[in-house]
Parts: sequence; C-alpha cells; structure tokens
Amino acid sequence: MKLLIDKNLSPQLAAWANEQGLEASAAIYVGLQGKPDIQLWRHAYA
Repeated sequence: MKLLIDKNLSPQLAAWANEQGLEASAAIYVGLQGKPDIQLWRHAYA
C-alpha cells in the first residue's frame, strides 16, 4: 500500500511514514500542491 499525504497535512508526515517503512509521498512533492481534490484523488487512484 502507498500513502498520499493530503495537501492539508504536513509533508513531514510523509517523511515520518517512510522512516516507519511505509511508502508515502506528500502532495507537495508530486506537484499537486494547490490542486483541486479531484486531481489528488485521480493521482492516488492511479
């Protein structure tokens, strides 16, 4: 399972999750900062 940390949460949460052995990225790191939620959902689904 991969985690996508929402734009409303700290990107440090993604770093922490990776340190715990979970694959995670933050919206800001994948070019989705400030994008509408539907774009976040499409990225997460893909």
